[in-house]
Amino acid sequence: MQRFVNNFFAQLTGELAAAGTVLPISSAAAAQLPMGEGDYYLLTLVGTLDASQQTTVEVVKATPGAGGAINIERAQEGLAAVDWAAGAWVFCSITAGALGGLVGAVAEQAELIGQQQAAIEDLQARVSALEAGGAPDGVLIDGNGNYLVNDQGNYLSGV
Repeated sequence: MQRFVNNFFAQLTGELAAAGTVLPISSAAAAQLPMGEGDYYLLTLVGTLDASQQTTVEVVKATPGAGGAINIERAQEGLAAVDWAAGAWVFCSITAGALGGLVGAVAEQAELIGQQQAAIEDLQARVSALEAGGAPDGVLIDGNGNYLVNDQGNYLSGV
């Protein structure tokens, strides 16, 4: 499951080649990204924290690795895997892909809720019909399925 963390910033402690699969950050920084099996973070790599100077950005999917290391899947969200120098920044921020995933999940849940509401309305109609009662057994009906009653409104039944 995707996880989120507030204010996570760290610098790479070593170079990260475009083919690299382990995020070179300090163990103290890695400890700020707690994960269990199946958990991941979307992290952003940049050369500088000055947004006006950022010429290259990469989003990676961070997963738990052996011994507290952080494994990464590169080139997420249509961005290319690139070489990063030691000292480059990695941070956890909301990404377009994360927001797209949330919007998709909400739309999926809304559809399921709509289906459940339709099923509930059907059940409510059935319960209402049962609670409204009906004619006793053996009541006569006409050709249109209407119950036959006498002048006092009593049901007519067969002998």
